[in-house]
Amino acid sequence: MGKLRSERERSLQRKLIPLNLIICIIALVAAASLFLLPILKIDAGKVLRDEGVMGFVDERIDEQIKDSLEGSGQEGVDYTPVVAMLVKNILGKAEGEISVSAYSSFRALIGSGDKTQTVLDDLFFGDDALATRLIDSVVDAVANLFETEEGRALFEEALVSTMTQELIKSVDEAAIKNAMTTDNVKQLVEIMGSLGDPEKVTDGNVGPVADEFIGKVDEMLGGEVNIDEADKAAITAEIQSIYDVTVSNLKEGESVTMESILCVTLSDKFDLSLLNIENIFDVLGGGSENETAAVAEGEESAKEIVTNYDDLLLKIGYDEDKKEELKEKMRTALNGTLNNFIEENGIKEFTSYYEYVFYGMLAFIGPWLILFLFAFFHTLAKNKRFTMWYVKLLCLIPPLIWLALKLLPIVAPKVPALNDMWNGEHGVLVQGLHSGISTYAWVSGICYVLLWIFSVFWAFPIKRKIRKERKYPEVEDAEDDYEY
Repeated sequence: MGKLRSERERSLQRKLIPLNLIICIIALVAAASLFLLPILKIDAGKVLRDEGVMGFVDERIDEQIKDSLEGSGQEGVDYTPVVAMLVKNILGKAEGEISVSAYSSFRALIGSGDKTQTVLDDLFFGDDALATRLIDSVVDAVANLFETEEGRALFEEALVSTMTQELIKSVDEAAIKNAMTTDNVKQLVEIMGSLGDPEKVTDGNVGPVADEFIGKVDEMLGGEVNIDEADKAAITAEIQSIYDVTVSNLKEGESVTMESILCVTLSDKFDLSLLNIENIFDVLGGGSENETAAVAEGEESAKEIVTNYDDLLLKIGYDEDKKEELKEKMRTALNGTLNNFIEENGIKEFTSYYEYVFYGMLAFIGPWLILFLFAFFHTLAKNKRFTMWYVKLLCLIPPLIWLALKLLPIVAPKVPALNDMWNGEHGVLVQGLHSGISTYAWVSGICYVLLWIFSVFWAFPIKRKIRKERKYPEVEDAEDDYEY
């Protein structure tokens, strides 16, 4: 190292010490984020909760259940939406992620054994991977389905709303749907709950409750829309049927409550295997005939009617005492399904290239580490200045990935090739998938912006002053300065 040319230059160089320390921190944060944090993460739970995906799931559930009920001889109210609501409620609590990072790729690179299986375990089958978390979250969601006031309210409101809409055939569909506000439905639920009130139901006659129910519906629809007598009779008959079936299936010590009404009604109208949590994911894939078969005509005597939420959970496959066994069974089944999907779609062939994620990210991690070393050692040297153009040139690319994801919903509709994908036949699923995709490249992006800010407003002014000072050299063998 040569000598500095003046006391003025020494003073200017000392002003670069805190800047170099800050750059050390920025470089380490950027490098660590690119190595440890996901460069790409797909949140399966967020995808499933996307409004468009939920709509797609809703359609698939409706189609699947309606197909299974065809020819079953079931008459009266179609409770398919209630089943769909329960399935969607369970799926809405699902959690699980696929996370791709340089760190996980590096582990696969240095790991022993079958690298393909290592990658699959890391992405899908490991303790904290997609399949395992999906299973755990779904089983827990089923367990808590009726434990919360929110879960019970959803069930009650869906059932009563469906019953009301299905029975009033003479009223315009749009009118009745518009009338089904949250407050209105809650009042209808309250009226239905009064079936357990002996002051309103005398000698098994639900007439007063039915009249109150019909009166509320009339009020909801307003004076311009009237319910005809046929619909009034149908509503009364349905409420009477619900009450009679509930009473006939009550066990000793039980009474007519909202819980018993809902459980009896659902188990009376459907084969609860439709809600079996071991088959919950089959709804999305279409399932098999025997997995989604409803109780056919002539098999009514084989059905088991449940009267409480605990028995309902047992009927859909949940047993608190066997929860871990159930999770393991579901995990094995889902792993098999995922394995088949991976093999059939050629994904397994690409797992051997997973290690290249680390090599690719190293091209961006490396410059930040080099910058850290330069900043650190030049802090200790007499000349505190060093180059950083390589970081500014290369390390803009990872943040551009984050920017591209953010701009995709804006750009895609305007680009024909992207619009075909974004708004095409499966556009809803593509948009739902996009909603669950994220990246932590924005961390290095913040570091990149900070680097430019400190360069422009701190380093460059000091550099100009040093250049000006060096126009009057005091020591001829001084070391050449470096450009920022």
